[in-house]
Amino acid sequence: MSLLLSGCGFTPVHQTRPNSAPLITLTDMDMPDTQNGRYLADALRGRWQLDGAASHRLSISIEETVREVQLNAAGVAARLALTYEVQSVLHTRATGSSKRFNFTHNESMARSNSGADDLTQKQNLSRLAMQNLAERLVMRLTQELAQEPVQEPAQMLMEDAQ
Repeated sequence: MSLLLSGCGFTPVHQTRPNSAPLITLTDMDMPDTQNGRYLADALRGRWQLDGAASHRLSISIEETVREVQLNAAGVAARLALTYEVQSVLHTRATGSSKRFNFTHNESMARSNSGADDLTQKQNLSRLAMQNLAERLVMRLTQELAQEPVQEPAQMLMEDAQ
């Protein structure tokens, strides 16, 4: 297919490079063993790389809050307001310092007469929220890790020799 397109002068604007390494390299990422933790881990898959020589470790916790809203005369809620908060701490190995990042995502869902439908809808909203929060976390980590000077191997050898 690409041969046909290149024959007509088409040049792709975006190119994917499957052999390129992720921009985020960490010694470890602590993720909660919960359903939302698994959704977040799935959304982060392939976006970071485990490397024992890396200088950072990430700890993540996830909070989910469900509030009943739009109560009718009998006091039964017609909607649920869902709030997801990802609290992350980026630990720097060399200095022992850490930075905290909190990201919040809100969703709302109408309640149905079926508990199974409500559960399915809530799981789908959780999955979407974790994907959104993963995007924001990756952008912030990329920004934070790009601020640190990266030493080339030759530079490190020269500094070690001095």
